[in-house]
Amino acid sequence: MKPRPRALAEITKMATKTDPFRSEDVIRASPLIKFLAPLNDLATPLVASKGLIEVLEDLGYTFRDFVRRQGKELWARPNERIYPISTVRCLRDIEKDPRWLRGETAYAEFRGFGKAINAWIRGLAAPLVDPDKGDVALIEAVIDRSQLDSDGRFVRLVPFTR
Repeated sequence: MKPRPRALAEITKMATKTDPFRSEDVIRASPLIKFLAPLNDLATPLVASKGLIEVLEDLGYTFRDFVRRQGKELWARPNERIYPISTVRCLRDIEKDPRWLRGETAYAEFRGFGKAINAWIRGLAAPLVDPDKGDVALIEAVIDRSQLDSDGRFVRLVPFTR
């Protein structure tokens, strides 16, 4: 096919506007726990998946309430006993790592304990450049109830390969 110049311009515009795997519509539709967050504040979701919203609803929260309250009841706080093994501590450790901040990290793996759901959570955080929001991270996580006797929290940053 040889589209006319105007049609070709529209096709090019659509094709280069967003990566289909990172688009907000795809994230919102996902049944998994996914969200976009600022690169330097990984515990503050900007866009949430259907899966995250369902988890929040099961806990009696709306996504709007969760963001407005900054998840105070759901995220462990530094003064709480569970904080050292918590998911939020993992996210804080990632965002404070100089390699993350310098853009040297392809993604970060983490496992921490979810205070609100009383279970271990495994996940990935990947830095993205969103044309509308600037530098953000895509966080994907699963609840891992099979690891009742887990060996604890971990964070591992994976550098870009050359």
